[in-house]
Amino acid sequence: GINIEDLLGGLFGGGAGGAGGSRRTAGFTSADFSDAGFGGSGFGGGGRKRAPQDNNLSTSTRITLPQSYTGTKATVFLPDGTSTEARIPAGVKDGQKVRVRGKGRPGTGGDLIVTVRVSDDPHYSREGNNLVLRAPVTLEEAVNGGVLEVPVPGGKTVKLRLTPGSVGRKLRAKGRGFKTKSGTGDLLVIPEVHLPQNLSDEAKEAFEKFIALAPQENPREDLLKKVR
Repeated sequence: GINIEDLLGGLFGGGAGGAGGSRRTAGFTSADFSDAGFGGSGFGGGGRKRAPQDNNLSTSTRITLPQSYTGTKATVFLPDGTSTEARIPAGVKDGQKVRVRGKGRPGTGGDLIVTVRVSDDPHYSREGNNLVLRAPVTLEEAVNGGVLEVPVPGGKTVKLRLTPGSVGRKLRAKGRGFKTKSGTGDLLVIPEVHLPQNLSDEAKEAFEKFIALAPQENPREDLLKKVR
């Protein structure tokens, strides 16, 4: 004895929810199922519709750039002053949101939305999914080249070959950057010359002889021509 038109009208907000008569139907929406719990005013004819309640909570946390590379667990604080632990996945970017299931408003099944802030690092930086490291090298390594062993977050190291005279050029280690759902980046190492300090008189004299034997060209000459 179900009237299809009345049933559809009730489900989609039609005018079939009037009082009286054997063909009266309930005017409920999908929101009433979750809020009313299959009871209460959600099933009354012409009943008042209630807006769905947001059961999620929001907070933020700050981590280091190495922690964003490896992933970490962070203690985050809730609006009521309590705290909980959130797992921050490897590869997370500054400003990215992480969802902690079931940690929303108590008793509702809502989630906790954590906005992650990544602090700047004195050694590392990020370019897309690439991890960038500025690595100091000696004057000897800059002139003669050599093998550079550099650290990556997590306690591991990577070895890269520095060719003679290539200081300032990026050295690339494939697949050693940030690992994300969109892909894995590379490790980019920028060698920077660390000049010797507190030279002895003999060392200064030897250096002056070197300059005399190997006159230095102006490395900024091309730059000056381009900007003029």
